[in-house]
Amino acid sequence: MNPISELHERMHIMQSVAALIALLLLASLATNAIAAGQLPALRRYRDLKVYSTSTPDKNQPERIVAQTQFVNEGPIPLRINARLDARQTLSFKGAQFGGEIAPGQSKVWQWSFIPPAELQQRQIINGSVSINGKRERDLYISVQGNDPGSLPAKGIEKIFERAQAVATYAPRTQESIEAEMAYRNAHQPKPKLTLAGQGKTEYSIVMEAEPASKEEAIGDLQRVIKLQSGVDLPIRATADGPAIILRKSDLGAAAKGLHDAYRLYTEEKNVIIESPSTNGLRNGVYGLLTDHLGAHWFQPNELGEEITIPKDRTVRFPELNEVRGSRWTSSSGASWGRALLWDRRNRAMIENGRMTFGHSWSGYINQNNYPFDKYPEYYARDRQGNIRRKGTDSNFCSTHPEVIEIVAKQLNTYFKNERDAIVSSIDPNDYAPMCLCDRCLALDKQYGQLNEDGKNVADRLLHFSKEIHDRLNPQFQDRYLGILVYAFQIELPKSAKPHPHHAGLICDMVWVFDHSRPWNDPTSSMNRHFYELVKGWGKLLPQFGYYDYYGHWTFPGPWGMVHKMREDLPAFRDLGGTFLMLEAQANFATQGLNHYVLAQLVWDLDADVDIAMEKFFQEYYGPVTKPMRDYWLTTERLYALERPGANNPPRVAMRPECWTELQRCLTLATLTAANLPTDQKRFADRVKTTSDGFEYAQRYFKYQNRYGEYARDSGRPIDHMAAIAYLREQRAFFEAMRKQYEGDTSYWPPLTPPFLSLEVETAIKGHEAEMAKAK
Repeated sequence: MNPISELHERMHIMQSVAALIALLLLASLATNAIAAGQLPALRRYRDLKVYSTSTPDKNQPERIVAQTQFVNEGPIPLRINARLDARQTLSFKGAQFGGEIAPGQSKVWQWSFIPPAELQQRQIINGSVSINGKRERDLYISVQGNDPGSLPAKGIEKIFERAQAVATYAPRTQESIEAEMAYRNAHQPKPKLTLAGQGKTEYSIVMEAEPASKEEAIGDLQRVIKLQSGVDLPIRATADGPAIILRKSDLGAAAKGLHDAYRLYTEEKNVIIESPSTNGLRNGVYGLLTDHLGAHWFQPNELGEEITIPKDRTVRFPELNEVRGSRWTSSSGASWGRALLWDRRNRAMIENGRMTFGHSWSGYINQNNYPFDKYPEYYARDRQGNIRRKGTDSNFCSTHPEVIEIVAKQLNTYFKNERDAIVSSIDPNDYAPMCLCDRCLALDKQYGQLNEDGKNVADRLLHFSKEIHDRLNPQFQDRYLGILVYAFQIELPKSAKPHPHHAGLICDMVWVFDHSRPWNDPTSSMNRHFYELVKGWGKLLPQFGYYDYYGHWTFPGPWGMVHKMREDLPAFRDLGGTFLMLEAQANFATQGLNHYVLAQLVWDLDADVDIAMEKFFQEYYGPVTKPMRDYWLTTERLYALERPGANNPPRVAMRPECWTELQRCLTLATLTAANLPTDQKRFADRVKTTSDGFEYAQRYFKYQNRYGEYARDSGRPIDHMAAIAYLREQRAFFEAMRKQYEGDTSYWPPLTPPFLSLEVETAIKGHEAEMAKAK
């Protein structure tokens, strides 16, 4: 069985009964809609998967036979018609496919091409996919030639064939998205109530209960209504006429499985927001503003805000009755702490991110409180008894009885002092060596782990978690102990089982796994392995979290991740995931679409990502929509068509088209925005932010690739004199960027995290020091 079919089969086995019932209902609705000639708006993007692989023809090796597989994961039959355009450089004359695919089934389309003997550059074959008679998808298939023997295979799947189909990307067409938006707009409920208009209102705000971040949420509610209608909406202790009422209330079965949930409904003229929690009340306010009153916070700070102003300055809305909430028990990291107000406005901070933990062992046992020379047996040691790493990130010996007691005592103190804490970390330090003492290795063997290098320690750590939990005071036994599913503990345990209050957080490590595609895409061996890890840990862990990187920590340039996250997050939830702790470093200038879509999926896992993106393009960029849409969607395409492999940002950035194609989009956007009237200056500034971030990233990457981090990692010799000359030439640019975007700015969204700021003088001194060493 090939990897595509294998994954397809196992994904369907895992469908729950509840999901099947929901799909049957959806099938009925969707079939009726199509029968009536309406757009299939109820069909999710995720219902159709398209994958491509290839192998040489056994009888004619120069001929490459490709298999494109269509997988129907939806509730209704799909009639697929696909085509691929001719590509002369591959001696490919084009191909067509037609067939009907039943729910839960797949079909393979076989086609072939004859690449030149030495295919120098990656080739992209273009095409399209029609679904049930409507052209719904563009189709791109990436073909790459064989790798030279000198190419290091580190982090990539090496190509030994004459050529290989390495990636498939099938995004929705712009026409399909616009048609669905038009259909949705035409079927919006009609406004029934008038909140304010022409400087007058009957309404007030009545807080029977106060939301979390009251000053923010209520302040935004008053400010938005003021901008839209000119009305100051008063706050009163009791209603004096119709009111927006905030009330503490149990939502009952309607909110089962939802977190930080609220009910928003109208009763006669009143607008009522109910929730059992203050966070839920806050979310209800932002739900009213965002979902019904046209207020959006696409990016942080003043520039990221877009408020729809009615032409007649009258605020209207329909009758409401909805229960909304997040399916995640906890979530944090949508802006990685750089824009928490933006997180809250987008309902992307769930349960205050309480299920959060990370590397922690140095906080329990370290050189300051247990010196290496006095307590060597407390630390991770090698087979000769020597401490494996002496530093601030030294790991301890997790089987030492005194260490166990020390950690348990500190945790009891922590939970006593932090009464709201629901979890504490007992995770090892980041990639620090684990202990190889006789006791630790004997414990490994007890669970069936025979490796003696300390690089597969999941069993040992689950045992350690149980030892610590057993020593917690009775009043703290309901708290969780967290360990990352990461580094030396990412592989599944041999036989150890987590206790009921153990929490695991699996990390989709960019430097290990493939971020060019979703991890449920079986055409990447790295992702097939990660999928098995998620599935296995999901069955074991009572609290199972997901950690990924949607804003890069070393690369501030364009990084298309929407096509990945839109698949990964729902798939993780389907496989037993319960919470999120995400590292979205604040590269809003060039990776801001990732941040925005992530926030939408945190709040609503079933959000239509294509519609969310189109709203971002149209409302955030206004008259500059088209070139900026092209910029962001080109970024997605460039990454989605990259070959399987880890660390894809630098590999994509090495391609000239990564910069030239995107630069064309930004140049056109800048020209379009140049003559906008004063009241539309914000659109020009939004283009400027992305253009500044793009230019910053290009110059930053050029330095790192020639003279900095990437050059050192590749082992290439560094011309320090040339590096110094480049830095001096770029000094004014980097200083200007820092001056405009860093520090306390309430207008511009973050450009990049401060640690990605290129410190020119420090870098020059470093190169001068290296030159002095070489003399």
